[in-house]
Amino acid sequence: MPNLASRVLKLCLQRLSQDWTDRYGHAVLVAESFVDPQQFQGTCYKASGWTLLGHTQGNRRARQDFYLPHDRPKQLWVRELQPGARTILRGRNLPVPLRAVAAAHPPECPQTPAELTQLTEFFASLSDWRHRQPDFPLPSLVAVSLCALLCGVCLGQRDLAAFAADLTVDQMAALRLF
Repeated sequence: MPNLASRVLKLCLQRLSQDWTDRYGHAVLVAESFVDPQQFQGTCYKASGWTLLGHTQGNRRARQDFYLPHDRPKQLWVRELQPGARTILRGRNLPVPLRAVAAAHPPECPQTPAELTQLTEFFASLSDWRHRQPDFPLPSLVAVSLCALLCGVCLGQRDLAAFAADLTVDQMAALRLF
């Protein structure tokens, strides 16, 4: 049958959002798929109008919060299921059904890189009481902890790590977190 792969993808995508709404209470705005380039070329995704975002880092999930390298990066393909989905997901005014999902996500750090640099320099005179070689400089750790506390993140190390993981590259550089 001509164009079989494209047709199957189209039929799956047509019902995906409604199935997701029935199960989870909100629509899907973007679909993603991974392709192993050592076995496939992703031609059906390209023909169906999907966008290649790039390659993964070559890790596999070993448990809920841990990944192991397997050295076989996959291609990441995405497709908007609703026009303007990227704009909707980037905006601060999410549709009502998605607000509950976003509420589980840590808040964004509102400080600019310049403000974070000043904050890190302010704490530079603190003496480090940690005995073993620290993973992060103390002034940076105190600065990111203070920012997280000001944003309402105060539940523990995992929440602090999630907050720090969402910092921009410039914010990370200003805090000297690499």
